[in-house]
Amino acid sequence: MEDLKRLFRKGVSCLSCYVWQWQPGASLQALRRTKAESSRRNPGNRLWRFPAALLSDRCRELTEKYLDGLSYVNYNVLVTDWDSNNVEDILMPCMFEDLYRMDTGEILRPENGEIPAEVYERIMTTYFPVTKERIREICGYRADTDSYPYEMIFSSPYPPFGEVVGDKENPDGTLTLFVDGVWPDYNSDCAFTNIITVQPFDDGTFRYLSNSIEKKELDIPNVYDMK
Repeated sequence: MEDLKRLFRKGVSCLSCYVWQWQPGASLQALRRTKAESSRRNPGNRLWRFPAALLSDRCRELTEKYLDGLSYVNYNVLVTDWDSNNVEDILMPCMFEDLYRMDTGEILRPENGEIPAEVYERIMTTYFPVTKERIREICGYRADTDSYPYEMIFSSPYPPFGEVVGDKENPDGTLTLFVDGVWPDYNSDCAFTNIITVQPFDDGTFRYLSNSIEKKELDIPNVYDMK
């Protein structure tokens, strides 16, 4: 049942009208589309297979902490190879809304389409190895209002999501996460894989230090094609 809840939380419940086939001790085994839309991508309403192994409690906790809320289709954080040397390549204003929700647990409510610079810069410099000065150069800082413009994210239907399937604690205190990109809409539980390095902090926050991604069963999403 926990796996069902996990899938619902990830948005798979939006793909309504399934026949669930459940086996005790296993994760979701199969689902069948019954809507007309499914016939286009799933001729004959064939069963879609999912892995039988459950995520460990640790992998589930790491997934919830480091990946829940991040998108594969709205910005480049998870779909680009990057580290501290080219982190500026992934800085996109639209990513702030998800980071704000991860940091505060609240929905971002900008005033007059603007976000106070103090809030914006604190969150961005916490979660990425970048300076306030570079943030101001890249993300549209407005000196007259000491703020940043709000850029809305438009949801993509049935996007992929990441699940931590393993991790490694490094001598320098960083943590390496091994991630499978799951894309139920395309019947794939390993569309691509990520290796993500994070730096946990004593106050419970953390910083993404690098990401690499490798194509497996499906092409890596291009955020510009998904918009």
